[in-house]
Amino acid sequence: MESEADLIKRAAEGDTGAFRTVFEKHQQRVFNVCYKIAGEKQDAEDITQEVFIKVYRSLHLFRHQSAFSTWIYRIAVNLSFTHLRKNKKFRGLSLRESASAQLVSVGQCLSEASQPDKALEQEERERIIARVIGSLPEKQRMAILLQKYEEYSVQKIADSMDCSIASVQSLLQRAKKNLYTKLLPYVKKI
Repeated sequence: MESEADLIKRAAEGDTGAFRTVFEKHQQRVFNVCYKIAGEKQDAEDITQEVFIKVYRSLHLFRHQSAFSTWIYRIAVNLSFTHLRKNKKFRGLSLRESASAQLVSVGQCLSEASQPDKALEQEERERIIARVIGSLPEKQRMAILLQKYEEYSVQKIADSMDCSIASVQSLLQRAKKNLYTKLLPYVKKI
């Protein structure tokens, strides 16, 4: 079986079959990242397409100093935030669709399905969390998304954001403090 480095080299040399293999391997993850940031399926599809166009055009620039997935992920995150800035809006995270996988245990989902009031409460909590995360400064938002939803290590976040580990730790600390402050009024209402 051919290594990813060999595939990337062949793709950079113009081998469309090798690029297709790279695309197929990374497409879903890139789409998921774009969707979590953009919050709209159509936007995520458009951004994903932009990501792979950019990857195809700049594959020869990849220096193998980090993992290819980190490099492509950085492109996806940057293009997603560029898209949001161009449209002057943050539509929120797609927490609703991924809640059962990332925020709620299977048991809670089953019990909430039989209790419509609890399901509505959960849906509202997810909207509030998405709105609050969306209101964070861009770098804090990116760091917290990578850590909590993509389960990246601090080192991998630093690689993806092209900054130091200390910077990531600081961003995460500030993001958590901001989230706590912004979510506190909602906790008091419960």
